Amino acid sequence: GGGGGGGGGGGILCMAGTETTATVKKVAARYGLSVTAVSTLADAMAEISRKPWMAVVAALGTRRGVDILFDRGTESSLILAAKQLEPPPLVGVFSWTACEAKNVASRCRRAGADAVICSEEGLTDLLVAPAPRVLCLAGEDTTATVKSVANKFNFAVVRVATNDEALDHICNRGPWGAVVAALGTRPGVDLIFDGAADRSTLISTVKRLKPSPTMVVFSHTACRFSGMTQACTDAGADAVLCTADALEKLILTIEASRASFLHDMSVPDVHVPELGAEIEAEEPPSQFPIYRSALEYPIIALRLEQNCELEKALGSSHPAMKSLKDFVDEMIGMLNALPQPLTVPSLCPSSPVRFVHISDTHHHHRNVHLPEGEVLLHTGDLVGNYGDRDIEKHLADFLNWLAKISPRFKLIVVIAGNHDTLLDEQRYPREAARAKPAFLARLPGNVKYLEHSGIEYEGLKIWGSPTVCCREETLGKRYLSNAFERRKADRQQIWSMIPEGIDVLMTHVPPHRILCASDCGCELLLGRLKGMAAPPRFHCFGHDHDYFGVKAGPKTTFINGALEEVRRMDRGA
Repeated sequence: GGGGGGGGGGGILCMAGTETTATVKKVAARYGLSVTAVSTLADAMAEISRKPWMAVVAALGTRRGVDILFDRGTESSLILAAKQLEPPPLVGVFSWTACEAKNVASRCRRAGADAVICSEEGLTDLLVAPAPRVLCLAGEDTTATVKSVANKFNFAVVRVATNDEALDHICNRGPWGAVVAALGTRPGVDLIFDGAADRSTLISTVKRLKPSPTMVVFSHTACRFSGMTQACTDAGADAVLCTADALEKLILTIEASRASFLHDMSVPDVHVPELGAEIEAEEPPSQFPIYRSALEYPIIALRLEQNCELEKALGSSHPAMKSLKDFVDEMIGMLNALPQPLTVPSLCPSSPVRFVHISDTHHHHRNVHLPEGEVLLHTGDLVGNYGDRDIEKHLADFLNWLAKISPRFKLIVVIAGNHDTLLDEQRYPREAARAKPAFLARLPGNVKYLEHSGIEYEGLKIWGSPTVCCREETLGKRYLSNAFERRKADRQQIWSMIPEGIDVLMTHVPPHRILCASDCGCELLLGRLKGMAAPPRFHCFGHDHDYFGVKAGPKTTFINGALEEVRRMDRGA
């Protein structure tokens, strides 16, 4: 979420020797970018105007009249030609000499180079960093707001008025750091939802680019109604917002992710065994770490360590640091507000069961940090059912991941979410008939799938359901990410099945107004919990990506484990 964004199939134009070209191709392959390699300035000049380029990477050259980059004294014909393209590609000079000699590096930058690099990490920086330009499909007022924020980061803003113009710019005039679009009002002109209620050609096109620009829907309407917000994120939007402050915060969050990723890339390579090579024989530890304070919880301790390393590398004034620190402070505040700690604070004679809860991984499961535990809970949205993604491949990859991590836990319990359409035979009988039996058959022996059902482990009772509110009923629209959406009468019956006295309740939807937006949770679920004589001790859910956290009720501790937004701050996410 938040890379530079390529200009369709433009790829990278590379003028360099064999070794540098091999490095460029290696990095480009990670992002699905093509490389056109040339060895002379004449060939590079012939190629530069033939198609849009995401980036131009050139060595200084050694053969005068053949491959010398600076063929015009202090200027370069290739860099000048690149910068005259509309919009211009990123230009990187790949040279050890330029990196080591400040006067040479300064000369490159004065000539128009965006970066002077000499390593895989430097090239990754050039490609992963948000390109310094924003495409804006919106009216004058919204565009003015976007420009006011973009100016703070020295980003250029290009405004377009129609979907067709936007698609042309996205595909042929990139790269883009971000695409910002209003919902639009004119069907066939600027209305971005031109498919079903949660399908947009514009958003799908943006998300197909590699690396993908940050896709932002800027709309007061969408911000007011969480159902509309969900429709935007279901279509693939990275963020839905409506103020300059929110847009600036989003960019800072992207900067935090990028800074963390690049810092991690700069650490010398060490051999990391292939996941599963050593883990397959690993057994869950008999005694788990004791967290005596909020600072020792894995989600806090890991980020404190990362922040410390980043602050040393970037300085305390780097804009990424505030965003990272604010998140940690918020998590510490939530944990400290609990009347009882989430885990036992000291050794005890009995052997407590350590649970780990995640949710809304949306095909990013391999980027999730899993602390030590005995039981892993996943409360739905296994796949990234955004736009035209191949969710069959997503589900197969999730199964492969489960097989590799399953030896780390005694038990793994999974429910589905509204994006997991292949598992809902009621709404999608044909697709589910093909995919669901194979999914269930391939689950490792210690993985249990719950659907309005329960399981008992070490005397602890767990019950789970993927049921969510029906947007056809509440919003009058049918959405394609509508797995397990059930009308009120059906939900009332399903929630009545929740047993009294269970230890852990797993649902995808939150209860009304608990760790969720006001119109996102289920009122009937909240009513059932309030009416129980012995409600669950813990209620784990997800669904609303903006409310990751924990909150104590009178008898139940509520945990929203949705990771879609949190992972934006994680290394390599």
